[in-house]
Amino acid sequence: MNFEKQDARLGLLVLVALGLFLGLVAYKNAGAVTERSYPLVVHLDQMEGLAPGTDVQLKGYRVGSVLRVDMRQEGKDYHFLARIAVREDIKLWRGTRANLSPKGVGSVMLDLRLPELAERTVLLTAGDEIPGDSGVSIAGVLERADHLMASLQAGVEGLRTRIERRGLSAADAAVAGCHSAGIPILGQGKPRVGGSRGPQHERGGPGPGLAG
Repeated sequence: MNFEKQDARLGLLVLVALGLFLGLVAYKNAGAVTERSYPLVVHLDQMEGLAPGTDVQLKGYRVGSVLRVDMRQEGKDYHFLARIAVREDIKLWRGTRANLSPKGVGSVMLDLRLPELAERTVLLTAGDEIPGDSGVSIAGVLERADHLMASLQAGVEGLRTRIERRGLSAADAAVAGCHSAGIPILGQGKPRVGGSRGPQHERGGPGPGLAG
């Protein structure tokens, strides 16, 4: 009986925790679920990692997302149509372009570029198509980063070599100055004054006055 009661309590706790988790998820996504939007189509020559769920931003602010991406054939060439959903309260005008830009490392976003103020006369409606620009590709960004790292590494190595050379030159000059001044150098013994001693002195033998 005790095991059955413990199992029942454990199951109840699991259900309560699951209910709280689902409630939290529903609360956070309530705005996205109830958010009203209108569809637009972006014409792109390259997709560069564009996928459903990719952010659509306007001046750095998220105003929608990508619904799906389709590939179409025109004659002997191919292009992509990205269907996006834009918030209903965001007004866009004819002449708006979508730039495919890198976002962080390994991801992209669609950045909406508005036309000039004088050209904002006709509003876009649901289903309109706007041109897209591929912008800077992720491969290009990574390649530039590799070149930058290589240049920085080469500069650091060159600076280290110059510092080592200057350090050795300064050390050689210091050693030469110590020798000329008669200052002993650690590991090189003391300078000898008055000529070299004889073998008896070096062996610690008796001096001349004590010879028999």
